[in-house]
Amino acid sequence: MQFQKIKLKRHSKELRKPWHQYKVLILIGFWQERFKEQAKWTKETREFIFKKIKLEKNAKILDVGCGTGEISLEIARNYDAEIFGIDIDPKMVSACRKIFHKNKLLGKFEIADAMKLPFNDNFFDMTFCNFLLLWVQSPFDVIQEMARVTISGGYVLALAEPDYGGKIDYPEFGLRELISESLVEAGANPEVGRMLGACFKDASLEFELGIESIPWDNETCKKAFEQEWWFLEKVTNNWEEIKRKEKEFIEKGIRFSFNPVFYAIGKKS
Repeated sequence: MQFQKIKLKRHSKELRKPWHQYKVLILIGFWQERFKEQAKWTKETREFIFKKIKLEKNAKILDVGCGTGEISLEIARNYDAEIFGIDIDPKMVSACRKIFHKNKLLGKFEIADAMKLPFNDNFFDMTFCNFLLLWVQSPFDVIQEMARVTISGGYVLALAEPDYGGKIDYPEFGLRELISESLVEAGANPEVGRMLGACFKDASLEFELGIESIPWDNETCKKAFEQEWWFLEKVTNNWEEIKRKEKEFIEKGIRFSFNPVFYAIGKKS
């Protein structure tokens, strides 16, 4: 698959931090809602992956970049897993602890850097990340760390990583550029999806790649319009004209969108 390359200026070489650390006025509840929405989009793929790797009950699992804990909560409920999670943001770690306590589940969540995991070698049956690698300075280092702390025969999973460089909008109206430039301004890599294979190979993992996206027709775009712009208005600038154009194309019945989101399944030998 050939993607059109977007030329984007890198604003900083500092450690990348998620949008929620740049848009400091946005409350944790905002991100909780967004992460819930993302979890719904990718649920079918997760179920496929967990079935494929034959994820067993009571496994010891690490959620790298755990956010507000939506995926960890799902796994804890469905697999009685021993859940560990790390995130660089104290507010996210606090949110995870609260959601597990509320649901009367056990989970161990700590503040830590994904590139320097505070665990011994060969500690987890499975490690995973979800919409994380676009935010880190070196996705190669993160996957290597995840592989280090995973047992031989265990799995390293990147459950969902987007590639906005491959985003298709018809008609084109600047949405791809708006999202990509906002991500770069926040220190992210909007084209990390295409790097997954290289990252997993560099970590000496046996791996396979897949794509979990499906095209959005006009009706799907229409249904998602309010929810998507509720989010985009809070994390982008100069969005008004682009929102107006999308609404116009939806009203004409001609809107189409495809945003590639990739996954990788790695097994440690």
